[in-house]
Amino acid sequence: MELKSKIIAIVGGMGPASGEFLQNLLFNEMRNNFHIEKDQDYTDIIHFSFGSEIPDRTSFLEGKINLNPAFPVFKIFQQLEKLAKTYKRPIVACIACNTFFAKPILKEFLALWDREYFEYLQYLNLVEATVNFIKTQFSSGDKIGILTTSGERKLKVYQDLLENVGVEVLYLDLANQQKLHQAIYKVKTDPFHSMNAHETILKGVQLLLSQGAKRVLLGCTEISLVINQYGFNPSYHIDPLRIVAQVALQETSHILHQKL
Repeated sequence: MELKSKIIAIVGGMGPASGEFLQNLLFNEMRNNFHIEKDQDYTDIIHFSFGSEIPDRTSFLEGKINLNPAFPVFKIFQQLEKLAKTYKRPIVACIACNTFFAKPILKEFLALWDREYFEYLQYLNLVEATVNFIKTQFSSGDKIGILTTSGERKLKVYQDLLENVGVEVLYLDLANQQKLHQAIYKVKTDPFHSMNAHETILKGVQLLLSQGAKRVLLGCTEISLVINQYGFNPSYHIDPLRIVAQVALQETSHILHQKL
């Protein structure tokens, strides 16, 4: 295998607009940071958006459905391995969903992963990449606010990892958390026109900043989508999708020419 031929894969559909946004982030990162003069200068991207196959992550975590999302997502990984073998090119895969990395889902996914040998495939852990970024940018005792789904909050997807590195985590009060969760699902149905939902998410950012958060972690891809419509600001926001896009391109940057 020639490392110069790595492909980036997006495992999307959770929700579909968020996977599309990650794809656009990747292309924008390429254009902004590398010399792109023709189609062939871009890193190749595969985007699987199989939302109809993947059950809702929070519904599974709350016991409302029985099918663990790990199984259909792993099936996509098996298809990616077949594609990689066909083209004889390694694939770096990004799962475009924060809640997928809750322990009951991730544990099953990793068990499946360990039982099957992938010759060409690696995956990036969105949550670990984000926590690693925070470790390099913040000090012990700093406060980070988290906006996320209720399921992800309950399972402490980010909280445990951040507290392990000394970061204090702030959440919304329960009433505003419920409003936020409902807003996230409105964004899933209409990403660009659910104005009341947008206002709820923007208010959530301000509430956490007013509580003393140095930054607000956008812990759901729908939240990333909304915030970026109104203007992402690294002085206020931490976006896991932006972070994983940068990490994915670092994995494949040997085929790109860095701008000086």
